[in-house]
Amino acid sequence: LINNVPTSQSKAVFSKKSIPFDAFSEIFWCLSRYEEYQWESAHKIPSHIVDNRKNLPQVVGVPELYSPDIHGRYPAKQSLLFQNGWLEIPIADKIIWLIGYCIDIQPLDHFEIIPTADIDMAMRFGGRSLFIRAGSLIKDFFLRPILILERLNAVASKKDPYQMDITTMPFLTSKKNHKIFVLNHRKRTDKNKQIHSEALRLELGRVKKIYGAKTDHWGMHPSWQDESNEFVALKEWQWEKAELEKYLEIPVLHSRLHFIHLRLPKSYQIIKQLGILNDWSMGYPEAIGFRAGTSKPYLWYDLLEEKSTALFVHPFCIMDVTCKNYLKLSHGISQEIGTTIKQTLEIMGGSFCFIFHNESISNSFPWKGWKNTIINWAENPKSHKTQ
Repeated sequence: LINNVPTSQSKAVFSKKSIPFDAFSEIFWCLSRYEEYQWESAHKIPSHIVDNRKNLPQVVGVPELYSPDIHGRYPAKQSLLFQNGWLEIPIADKIIWLIGYCIDIQPLDHFEIIPTADIDMAMRFGGRSLFIRAGSLIKDFFLRPILILERLNAVASKKDPYQMDITTMPFLTSKKNHKIFVLNHRKRTDKNKQIHSEALRLELGRVKKIYGAKTDHWGMHPSWQDESNEFVALKEWQWEKAELEKYLEIPVLHSRLHFIHLRLPKSYQIIKQLGILNDWSMGYPEAIGFRAGTSKPYLWYDLLEEKSTALFVHPFCIMDVTCKNYLKLSHGISQEIGTTIKQTLEIMGGSFCFIFHNESISNSFPWKGWKNTIINWAENPKSHKTQ
């Protein structure tokens, strides 16, 4: 913004209006995720050293302050924005508007809604080994008998409820801005449960024939990997990217980390090595809001290297799993929160990027009714009606 105002005019403008804090430092602090770099160092301090630090003698359970969550992620509760109740406010965007006000220039941004889908399981019942299917059937019989009927319906109709062409693709392709992130991994684990590779190849090929595949819309969903082993993560993700490019026959330039397993700076440093140009992981899995204080994409600045990079970071602010599984919100409350955020962003020309899954939009158990919430999130806030 400053570069658009001649120096001779800048002094005159700021002599009339002022900001009582270092606005540019606050924006940089938010976007760079400075506190996450600090946390990465602090949470590795041995317990006996932390307990003996002179500046924290009165704190009980200090090591927990630096502990990751059960999936090894940076917890939202560690964030200063969360602790001050600012997480649902795109504070960096507001500061930019404040700067614009001071220099009499309105930021040239426009409001947009960006629905994005994560495909963790391309099929609910198919695409797995006989052993896994038999185990799932036994589990359903004892713990989830409602799914027995769904299985029978899938066999009779020859349509799996999670198939992308049933609900996910018709919904997304009706929107100009959308993204699809596909999980693809070599080894099935308790966190990586995609259908096996050959079944995924056939399924994506079938969907591609119907809807096509463009680089702007498709991306990889790097599998969950132990953050302590960068070499393994790099090798696995290289394989996943190469295979997905074969399946779709397009370059893959977008990514979103599975489980939002984002650890700075390692995650982005590995993603850069893959040739990814856009990452969509900047948000919290357990909280609604703006992890980096902004709704707009920006170039990632690596604090360790002290340089800007070519990797664009695209923030998201709300996710189906966050609302249902983490926060236990109803459909109505989830829609109201989405509406409130959209109304705020509409005023500032922000981007309302949200995440859903082919599972949740399928209206299949246990996601019955969530299709309406996802459709609701994608609607313009002016014509928005809570259902």
